[in-house]
Amino acid sequence: LATLDHPHIGRVFTYFEAHNTAYYVTEHIDGPSLADVAAEYRKHLGYIPQQPLYGLMVRMLDALDYLHSNNILHLDIKPDNILVTRNGSPVLIDFGAARNMQEHTTAQVVETPGYSPPEQGHPNGKLCPASDLYAFAATLYYALTAQALPPGRQRELYDTLTPLSNMPHLRAHYHPQLLASIDKALSPAAENRYAAAALWLHDLRSR
Repeated sequence: LATLDHPHIGRVFTYFEAHNTAYYVTEHIDGPSLADVAAEYRKHLGYIPQQPLYGLMVRMLDALDYLHSNNILHLDIKPDNILVTRNGSPVLIDFGAARNMQEHTTAQVVETPGYSPPEQGHPNGKLCPASDLYAFAATLYYALTAQALPPGRQRELYDTLTPLSNMPHLRAHYHPQLLASIDKALSPAAENRYAAAALWLHDLRSR
């Protein structure tokens, strides 16, 4: 993590051991969480304007593309783990659950209900970049609807989720392809999602 250098990923400066455990030291990000930003938009406008939402998506997907190219999965993306600086720049933080893709390919990490993908709840679930993309899409779902998704395993067994692209109040404010791209990343089956952040970015930029 300390080798990473990306403007939208919180820097890790060093790590140390104490009290029979390990700690790492990160930069201080001056800004609220995405959960707080979304709440403020809903309070004053009723929705997040498309331009800042699009900008956040592009920047975070670029960060995830960089992270995955370095063989690292975050595995705990959620509204509280994306901070927004005073100039509106999103920063991904909290790498406590992160895993090296070359060393850890099965699910042995803590789940966050409503954000973790179904495979993260399986003892032998195969984790991959699409796992992080599901969690980011779930984070966007919350930002747009103020509702968390049902648990991943529940959606895998019986999915009743209404696609964002089918919600009239969202279609009134957002490009349908933007909404459809989030829906795709939210597919319970990993093979139906984007396999890489770059593919999602391509869809967004071609809208």
